Amino acid sequence: MTSNPDRHPAKEAEFDTHAGAYAASVNNPLKRLMGKSADAFILAKVRWLLDDLRRRPLRDGGKPRLLDYGCGAGVFLHLLAGAGFTGSREGCDVSAKMLEQARARWPAGAEQVPLHHVDPQQTSLESESFDVITASCVLHHVMPADRNGVLAEIARMLKPGGRLVIFEHNPLNPLTRWMVSRSPLDVNAVLLDAGEGRELASRAGLSVVRRDYILFVPPRLSWLRPLERLIGWLPLGGQYALVAEKPPAARIEEPAP
Repeated sequence: MTSNPDRHPAKEAEFDTHAGAYAASVNNPLKRLMGKSADAFILAKVRWLLDDLRRRPLRDGGKPRLLDYGCGAGVFLHLLAGAGFTGSREGCDVSAKMLEQARARWPAGAEQVPLHHVDPQQTSLESESFDVITASCVLHHVMPADRNGVLAEIARMLKPGGRLVIFEHNPLNPLTRWMVSRSPLDVNAVLLDAGEGRELASRAGLSVVRRDYILFVPPRLSWLRPLERLIGWLPLGGQYALVAEKPPAARIEEPAP
């Protein structure tokens, strides 16, 4: 289901402007030094997500239906399949041109995942329809005054017992702040720390069940990856991950005979 095409959120125009140079913007020299490409950073988050799903399976089991909220050029969705995710995948974004890039780069002959052009606070996607919703480096592009509305919309789309996974830049990390300050894509970004992420989720009626700091080491140094599991509590990682769950549906008790 697609959104109302007559609505044009402000961020749509901003990322439509950046769409043509998106790959060059995310693959800047410093990121290439720390990882083979920006995809390496996204793959690290994909692996974190899949590890979390293995450790803490969803309540209803089965193959989850996942929505990547703010999917951009679709890299997260591409890497999910290659990393072993077996559920169904969908994406949505406010930028029509970014979604055009996502469709154009889909492998020939591969099944095209549904991609929806949406308004951030009224997606028109069905309520309680997704088991997992990811928002990877999306919220810092949403103005603070609009974030409660975005989280409420995400919570609406989650099934009871469903899970929101937020990945965000960590403003407590000086290297992260330096990189964001020099990125054309982040010229209007307003970073949020893990505490604000937790408050946003709570105001939307979601319960935060996990918070980890991630990307302490560059993806290029993959042999150090096990170290991150030991120091995920330390608020100095380049990014952080928050997992918040929607309360399960209330069970209606049958009256006693």
